[in-house]
Amino acid sequence: LLPREEEDSPLKREEAEDCSIMVPLDFWSYPRMFIHVAQQYLVSAEKMVEDTVPTMISYLDSSTLLAAAAVSHVWREIATRDEFWRAILRDEFAVDCAALDPPPRPMKRLWLQMRRALRSLLVQ
Repeated sequence: LLPREEEDSPLKREEAEDCSIMVPLDFWSYPRMFIHVAQQYLVSAEKMVEDTVPTMISYLDSSTLLAAAAVSHVWREIATRDEFWRAILRDEFAVDCAALDPPPRPMKRLWLQMRRALRSLLVQ
């Protein structure tokens, strides 16, 4: 993250117990470098969310998926994808969404309607 230590480098080495840490002598003299590093971490964090969250969400049941959609805007965008709700409709109601003509959009709406219909049958 920091430039290599050379003879004329404005870095000093502070020795810790097990490791050595490079510390800039004047933090504010390197604003572009630190902004660049921060931007790289943000990009990698966003990429991690896009890679990891869909995999995690694919294992959730319907109630947990609804709760996951309330975490943040990014999670809501991912949790409302039709691919997850199509699997839930198949698992909970044995509905083959590919056979429906026209296919419902979004799939979550069909799941909500079927859940309400099932509840109304169970209440009566």
